[in-house]
Amino acid sequence: MTMGFNYGQGHFFRVSGAALDELQRMVKRTQGEPGLSSYSLLAALFRMAVSQAQMQPREPAGMVARTMAAATSVIARLLSNPDAPHMLLNIVHTYRLLPPTASTYIGNNIYLCPVNICTTQLQHCTDAEMFGRIATQIAQAVDDIDRPLLGEFYDTVSTHPHAYANVSSFMSAQPTGLSVIDERHYRTSSADFGDGGPAWISGLPWHMPNFVAIFASSASADGADIYVSLKEPVVKAMLKNPFFTAHAELLF
Repeated sequence: MTMGFNYGQGHFFRVSGAALDELQRMVKRTQGEPGLSSYSLLAALFRMAVSQAQMQPREPAGMVARTMAAATSVIARLLSNPDAPHMLLNIVHTYRLLPPTASTYIGNNIYLCPVNICTTQLQHCTDAEMFGRIATQIAQAVDDIDRPLLGEFYDTVSTHPHAYANVSSFMSAQPTGLSVIDERHYRTSSADFGDGGPAWISGLPWHMPNFVAIFASSASADGADIYVSLKEPVVKAMLKNPFFTAHAELLF
């Protein structure tokens, strides 16, 4: 029997500079951190919202769903289980530590930095406290990346190329996984495609699920436009999350 791949649904959200400032103040108020990168704030905002959406129990409905219930019961329990690992894979560009080999995305190195978000310990926190802890955890993991660690990583990938592919495949197969990459450095939103002017590139309407890409905002210099590829029920739950919608606006 052949089964089709269950792709995610593509959307764009916008987080304004004012919303990022408010999130920064929230981290300082709850964690005492003087300032985190906007990447840590954005990755935490989406990891937290996706985790909360995935932890909501969803009952199958309709004839087709009932006939598939036996096959999907394990996945359903995993998605609604607060003890399930909610892994965040930070796909980090290394231009901060290694000189870029090109001014474009293609040709430069990235590093895979996994972070396990322990939702069991955070489920009794307020939204502000949960956000502050996740953002701080992400910031500490990314800040720990140094040149020796990058060297070991690239030596491993060169010797065992399958190791890199295994991590990527593992994350795309995990119902509660989430991969995040920051593309703002490469200014893809103002790329010139030959007609003499910049063009905004929209994300694919369908893509591998549980993926987030951060782009420079087309509306302001201090905000961000975020492309997500998520399962439709997850997006619907996120749009009902008052903490998330107070800081992120759905564009399409």
